[in-house]
Amino acid sequence: MVRILSTENKRYVKEQTVLAARWSAVGIVILGLLGFALLSWKGEIVERENPSPAEWSYVTRSSWRSAWLSQLEDLARMAQINWGNAGQHWRKCLLRLEDKEIDGKDLLDISPQGASAYQEVRGIGPVAFDASAKSEAWKAGYAEVVMKTALAAEHLQEMVVDYRQSAFFPKSTVVGPSNPKPRSVPGGGTPPQEADTGPAMPDPAVLYNRVAHGIGFSPRQRIDAMHAHANWLEFNKNTEGADEQYQYAVSVARSALPSDPVLSNTTEIAAIPNTVSVLDNRPETATSNLINTLSTQAAYMSRTSRTSEALPIFLSALRAVRHAASHPTPTSVSGSITQSTPSGPFAQWSAQYFRPDEFPLPLRTGDEPLSSLDPAALKCKEAELMTYIGEILFSTSSSRRKDGLAWTKRAADEAEKTLRSLMRISNSVPGDGAVQERERERKTGMNRKEREACRECLVMGVRNWELMASRMLESGHVKEQKKGWKSWFGREEDVQPEGDELEAAQRLKQDLIGEGLVQPWAFLRR
Repeated sequence: MVRILSTENKRYVKEQTVLAARWSAVGIVILGLLGFALLSWKGEIVERENPSPAEWSYVTRSSWRSAWLSQLEDLARMAQINWGNAGQHWRKCLLRLEDKEIDGKDLLDISPQGASAYQEVRGIGPVAFDASAKSEAWKAGYAEVVMKTALAAEHLQEMVVDYRQSAFFPKSTVVGPSNPKPRSVPGGGTPPQEADTGPAMPDPAVLYNRVAHGIGFSPRQRIDAMHAHANWLEFNKNTEGADEQYQYAVSVARSALPSDPVLSNTTEIAAIPNTVSVLDNRPETATSNLINTLSTQAAYMSRTSRTSEALPIFLSALRAVRHAASHPTPTSVSGSITQSTPSGPFAQWSAQYFRPDEFPLPLRTGDEPLSSLDPAALKCKEAELMTYIGEILFSTSSSRRKDGLAWTKRAADEAEKTLRSLMRISNSVPGDGAVQERERERKTGMNRKEREACRECLVMGVRNWELMASRMLESGHVKEQKKGWKSWFGREEDVQPEGDELEAAQRLKQDLIGEGLVQPWAFLRR
């Protein structure tokens, strides 16, 4: 053994050990740099798709990117979003934005209505803020963070956080006096102890009220928060609370009408019949926010078996939309972004790959006259309202089923033409990112969310059309084309066979899927 481990061999072993350690260290560093580069590249992709306000601190913007990345990666794998992971990032981002020592300078605390009913949960208390001193980009980004955090809170209401394990668990698995028969943890993990747990997230109402009853936010931001809150209350069978939120939203939208007594920062409930009469008497004063809030509330009334109240609202909104389409006014947009144009090829290349995208402020507030909207936007809204009207007519009266089918068919045709036009214009702008999306919005007059709403309206119209035709075929409400002695003299009654409507709807559905305008699973019944 001594002869084998000679001085020369010892030196060789030592050299090889040092060399192996050196190359291992180099490999670890290279792998670390590659991992960092990959993470940075993913963050850059997310930043281009969903830019964050430049005035936010680096850590806050990193939390924003991490939250988006968590959601997008889950969706890319066709998997369910891990709201525990995404919610952690959104919560961190929110806490930093509200921290007056970090990104929340100049924020003023206010106490929204009903705040005393809630407790602070994981650093998020039942407060709202006066953000009037903040920039529009800061407020728009903050509102987005609040809405995403509230969405995560909705998905985590039946979960608890185990502080010892730093993980989320269903409430039914907690071991403690309040749960004498705990369920086993999925996957066979260690069950959480009641003493080590707490609520995963605060009540979504605490978060929605930050924007809905905050000061300094735009009417559209407040309306979106109220509608999301109402949807959550409806999901939890709180119809009275949902009614209240929908009426609050109408009150905010009405505040933009000329000489209207409703103020934007009050919680006075709007009288719906009075609002509809104003819309009928002065359709030229209608705004996008007002039509959206009324149609959203009418849709809620339809879902809660109040179709007799919903139908007049839909009809009044439809008359206002058609009046706006026939009396267009010059288009005016606000919140436009100005970016300096780089000079020289190298500067252009550098700006393309290294200049961060600016935060996309909304081009419209929603309080502009409805007649100033792009014709495509008005057509989409008209098709949506006609779809709802057709559904009500078909479902509430057997004698009006043909009328309901006719309204629905026309709505689907209008939505199809509009969507084809929108897609043709959108596809003329190559590439992805906030800059390209802003250009598409300028050309179409509709942002991505509104264009997707038009697609969903088409899907709903085609699905309803097919379902109505199928039911009428089964019940015999549509008769076969009659042939009698009158046809000998060329006076055959023009009644479409029941199968033709069903075939037309199915043919349109197949065309939309084949052309890639709509994904196949969009037509699956929910």
